[in-house]
Amino acid sequence: GSSGQIELRPDVVEDYLIWDAPQEVQSGVRNAVESSHAARRVAQALLDRAKRAVEIAIEESEAAALAYLDEQEN
Repeated sequence: GSSGQIELRPDVVEDYLIWDAPQEVQSGVRNAVESSHAARRVAQALLDRAKRAVEIAIEESEAAALAYLDEQEN
């Protein structure tokens, strides 16, 4: 977010301490973020499949919905 300041003058930020994390820490954080994004994509795909299966079960039958899910796994 914004601090509301248009510019940060040296006298304002001279006491700020910025941690330069070791490369291993940076890589670990990056891997965790990338893994979470991948897991979110997988979860969304599973949710979409489940929603469609419920629609099929309502419109056709439970057997048709299960067949749809089996087909999606292959």
